[in-house]
Amino acid sequence: MALVQTFKNYDCVVIISALRSAITKERWLKAEIILSHVLRAPYEKVSLHPKLIDSIAIGNVVPPSGGDATPACIGCSACWNSRRDWHQHCQTGQIQIGIDGLLPMGITSENVAASYNITRATQDTFAARSFQKTAAAQKAGKLKDEIVPIKAKWVDPKNEEEKEPAFKMDGSTHAGNALQVSDGAAVILLTKRSTTKGLGLPILGKFVTSAVNGVPPKIMGVEPASEDIDFYGINAAFANQGAVNTNGGAIAIGHPLGCTGVRQVATGLSIAKQTGRRVFVTTVYHVSPSLHLCPRPKLIDDIAVGNVLPPGGGATPVRMAALHAGIPVETSINTVNRQCSSGLTAITQIANEIKARQIEIGIGAGVESMTNGYGAGAMASISDEVLSNPDAEDCLLPMGITSENVAASYNISRATQDAFAARSFQKAAAAQKAGKFKDEILPIKAKWVDPKTEEEKEVLVDSDDGIRAGVTQESLSKLKPAFKKDGSTHAGNASQVSDGAAAVLLTKRSTAKRLGLPIRGKFVTSAVIGVPPKIMGVGPAYAIPKALGLLGLSLEDIDFYEINEAFASQAVMSVQHLGIGEEKVNINGGAIAIGHPLGCTGARQVATGLSIAKQTGGRVFVTSMCIGSGMGMAAVFVSEH
Repeated sequence: MALVQTFKNYDCVVIISALRSAITKERWLKAEIILSHVLRAPYEKVSLHPKLIDSIAIGNVVPPSGGDATPACIGCSACWNSRRDWHQHCQTGQIQIGIDGLLPMGITSENVAASYNITRATQDTFAARSFQKTAAAQKAGKLKDEIVPIKAKWVDPKNEEEKEPAFKMDGSTHAGNALQVSDGAAVILLTKRSTTKGLGLPILGKFVTSAVNGVPPKIMGVEPASEDIDFYGINAAFANQGAVNTNGGAIAIGHPLGCTGVRQVATGLSIAKQTGRRVFVTTVYHVSPSLHLCPRPKLIDDIAVGNVLPPGGGATPVRMAALHAGIPVETSINTVNRQCSSGLTAITQIANEIKARQIEIGIGAGVESMTNGYGAGAMASISDEVLSNPDAEDCLLPMGITSENVAASYNISRATQDAFAARSFQKAAAAQKAGKFKDEILPIKAKWVDPKTEEEKEVLVDSDDGIRAGVTQESLSKLKPAFKKDGSTHAGNASQVSDGAAAVLLTKRSTAKRLGLPIRGKFVTSAVIGVPPKIMGVGPAYAIPKALGLLGLSLEDIDFYEINEAFASQAVMSVQHLGIGEEKVNINGGAIAIGHPLGCTGARQVATGLSIAKQTGGRVFVTSMCIGSGMGMAAVFVSEH
């Protein structure tokens, strides 16, 4: 009760509703079906109008064809195939820890068992208790209040065979004491306590704080415990990782990777109600820039990386990249996917963790290798039920068609788009020639195989290779439309398919001063807003006013803008709609000339903005971009050059 009293004065984040689907391994449901039902239930249950919900964050680990970006490796033959590729890129002395990030999860379980002398009998006993507790809880109806029933159509997979997992011939981890491969979704609805009072909403519980910590990948299942807590919901992926789990854990219930962290909250609130206990902890383990941004990488608490098209839908490569870059195993990392704003979303996440005093120092980054991951293979198969909603169906429109829709809806002619695109190339070419990008670019040596001669060469990548000098409106006018025969969007007035990465190191001002670190600028705030998916490119036109409104600023208060040029049509629309002078927009050119590596752009714009501020004497700048599926994001920064 002492802890309950300690937390009582917080007007922080309270939980209004927490619900989940039943966890199933029968392949009844597609992710979007489960999610649509579970997202609807919490606000309907408390009669909350959905328009009052400002933002939604979804955990999703194994999306179709890499559609989201918070994945983990479960351990399959693909890991071992890709292991050979990663081995070639690891430097001497750093190989093992990078390769450990590719260990199948079952092998890490065997490593924990061996490292901590946990016998097969102990694991089997724990697993049996998990099944017994869950079976008893299910029979007693203790799971009923947290589950949203969902009707589904099912096709009997007669020809599919179950394969028993096997990690080591003499090992102790098997199908009965490891998690089940399962489907599921869970949702918690959160707000401030003061908001619940104004709206008359119930309060189920309170979110107090969270923390993330890295451990060596080879024994990633180790988690600490404390006697100050009434009960724990510790993800029991393997029986050799101790847990309490009053109503059983993932060995019995299942572990849908992106769902479990939220499912544990719903389960924990139910257990608290059933047992009368108050304070509980949920925990999961995580699997899986030098950045040379911090001279003491051990001081970095957390890293967030924007990544839209991860290889195989996995976050393991970014964890490996961080380890390979000299970031210690204790530093946690996650990927985040908010499409084209992923890099900026990562920066915002780190900034908010610092503001909430969860961390001291963090890195917000973005990366994309579109030349390896872009194309039709990145498209997911969506159920007919979800596609019956017109806005949902519009989310599948090719980005080029949304550009054509913007041009048609806002009367932006081909000539206007080509003139804007030509100026982007011209500004970028002039900036490159004058060396204005030099300070923001980290030169990288790479090995390259000439496709004609098959000769391997070492190249230095130290400049943006999409920038072309001599581009004019007239030269662009000769290009054929790419998406519609009578359209206006083409290869010359749309962003390029590019590869790239960017990183921003953030901390509190007091921490920077204490450590003697330079201060380049300040993150002030950010905002995200939804727009109709069929004209998704208009996002900046609405996100920028929302961000400025949070600060009481006007458009005139901003010295310059970095607005992503996904297409000339949407960039022109945003500039015209807001009434911003084009001389204040993308001073050194934009994505049409430089390129738009999806997850990278949000962080790249910050690096570019800080360089421009130093070059021009400007101080306050805004970065913004449209977001695939119909959103916009904007952020406000202040340079302290």
